[in-house]
Amino acid sequence: MPRRSTKGEASTPDRWPRVPDMFDVITYFLDRGESYTVVASIGFATKENPGKALTARALKLWYEAELDRRTAVKKAMPNR
Repeated sequence: MPRRSTKGEASTPDRWPRVPDMFDVITYFLDRGESYTVVASIGFATKENPGKALTARALKLWYEAELDRRTAVKKAMPNR
């Protein structure tokens, strides 16, 4: 049986899990049926202005532009 530590040592993982991309997080909530207003209430910000959270309208515009950009990149990639 392994020895237990009594000093309150917390085991820390050698490698933390990947932090989800903002696009992936928004996609998750939209797939659940949440509105942009609810998703925006979480408080997403862009790298350009990290101190200011996006409004629902700004979040929708950013998300749709990012979706268009990712779709264009995917279409431009040759099939494997």
